[in-house]
Amino acid sequence: MAQAQPAEQQQLQQSPPPYSQHQQQQAVYLAPPTPVSVSAGRGSRSARKVAMLPTKVADINPPVGRPADHNHSLIAMVVDRSGSMQSFGPEVHGGVNAYLNEQRESDASDGGRTSVMLTTFDNRVELVHDFVDIGAVPAVTAADVAPRGSTALYDAIGGTLVAVCKHLHTLDHAPKVVVFVLTDGAENSSQSWNSKRIKDEITRLQQAPYEFDFYFAAANQDALAVGGAMGVDRDACMTYSSTPKGITSAFKAQCQAQGRRKKGGMKGYLMSERQMCAEEE
Repeated sequence: MAQAQPAEQQQLQQSPPPYSQHQQQQAVYLAPPTPVSVSAGRGSRSARKVAMLPTKVADINPPVGRPADHNHSLIAMVVDRSGSMQSFGPEVHGGVNAYLNEQRESDASDGGRTSVMLTTFDNRVELVHDFVDIGAVPAVTAADVAPRGSTALYDAIGGTLVAVCKHLHTLDHAPKVVVFVLTDGAENSSQSWNSKRIKDEITRLQQAPYEFDFYFAAANQDALAVGGAMGVDRDACMTYSSTPKGITSAFKAQCQAQGRRKKGGMKGYLMSERQMCAEEE
């Protein structure tokens, strides 16, 4: 008699429900003509100065052979702030903060520690937090993710991976690396990185000896197809509805998936989490 599979594994192996193609054409918003390196927007009394993240194509070769530190997680968040994100309102910075709070609580309960890199992007790619200990990360504000510009998704991912690699070379151990990408539109303005190079790097970094965990959450598209085309494991790709509830659910599902993984469980989103994220109201 075949042994029954755990419920979690059964949920991961189920095919997710089909998602419709773009219900409406994504608008392209142009950034201000003069590049600046500060965030601006409503919901914050002062703008946080941020650095432009270099996006020039470079080799990505994380160190190997260093002792693994299973108590140290390095989370690299890549968050879309293109003009079409306007529809999500305060749920973008609210979702980022809720996600980070969940990681803080997880560290407090299991004795772990987490370093955070936060990249935001439109047609410019900016570094908001540069591998900061999660206990010292200030709240993300509306100004940090104020919608503007178009979508340089490949440049944001490529620049982030280069920065992660450089940071890993400064450590004497190997932390667990998690890369979480959240967007609501298709790539349309990258200048340096392309789809093939991104796919090659993600595919390689997910495998031994690196074993990075990549997650891709997206609205207004079939995230399994788009993320899969970039090399992300399909189990770790998820479509969320283009509503405030959808993006809130996406952050919640990411917390749950990452929590299972941190405890030694399987990587990926459950069917129940996919259904939650697909709900519009």
